[in-house]
Amino acid sequence: MSNGKSELESRSFLDHSSGNMQKDGLMPWKSSVPSIDIEDQGKAFLTIDLPGFRKADVTLEVTCDCVNIQARKQDSKEVEDKNRNYIRKERVSQGYYRRVSLPQEVDSDQAQASLMDGVLQITLPKKVRFEKKRLVIT
Repeated sequence: MSNGKSELESRSFLDHSSGNMQKDGLMPWKSSVPSIDIEDQGKAFLTIDLPGFRKADVTLEVTCDCVNIQARKQDSKEVEDKNRNYIRKERVSQGYYRRVSLPQEVDSDQAQASLMDGVLQITLPKKVRFEKKRLVIT
């Protein structure tokens, strides 16, 4: 490339995460798959719909080149009806795993995440690259 950047460095987050679910490590445990939006505005912003999940249900791992998102919840309900002489137990287990590869290194120490009203938002500042500079000795 003419600007001195490698092809990987010049690609945006949007170009890199092209929706290839197998490549990005999508492993749904239930038939519905939460949607994910990725924005590149100097920082990468990931927005994932996780309705019904609490903060304690979600695990995030951020490295310099990928984000692993895992959400798992288990609910159980027991209803007893003495008039009909039975007990009903229902158990629901729901999980989600997604690995998003990033085209450019991010500063994992500065990454931030919040979960509100079933929407997980992750902010990933890009790692600052230092240019070489030749110094003149005086």
